[in-house]
Amino acid sequence: ELTVGSIGKDVTSIRNNILVFASAITALTGTLWAFYGSFVKDSLYQRALWTYWPWLMLILGGPGNNAGTFVGCALVISMRRLIIVYKWFFDKYLFFPVSYFENVLLGLFLIIIMIFKPSGLIPEKLLRIPGIDYKRLVHEEVDVDWRIDRKEPSERGGLLSRIRGGKKNEEEAE
Repeated sequence: ELTVGSIGKDVTSIRNNILVFASAITALTGTLWAFYGSFVKDSLYQRALWTYWPWLMLILGGPGNNAGTFVGCALVISMRRLIIVYKWFFDKYLFFPVSYFENVLLGLFLIIIMIFKPSGLIPEKLLRIPGIDYKRLVHEEVDVDWRIDRKEPSERGGLLSRIRGGKKNEEEAE
């Protein structure tokens, strides 16, 4: 939002347009799904199936990359299929119905991932652009308060104030 606002675009209208577009796509998808199944039944839209399982897939694999999403989907779907195939086996050893086992595993996986590997199994790689000295950017003090229109450069003397022609500190000014 800051980037879009800084180049002079109306952030509110862009957010509104995105909301309308996403709602239209969702409505079209729901309509096509209803025509495909010939009916709409509320029990088909369980919260865990349509919200938590996809979220678990993304968090498990690692948000921010396609490989992590693929790995997360493969692991979660494999786990669910194993539960379905070996339902008779789990039924002998569990003290609760097997139908709850998926939700128990969902919660267990989320807790374990968030504690031990919050970046997922395949963490997001940082984007490296050739020709940029990242060590200099990290260690150099930067004046990041670009929203305030200052008549004088910042007292901290960051990169932006030097670009604008300001002095780094008092000694350079004398």
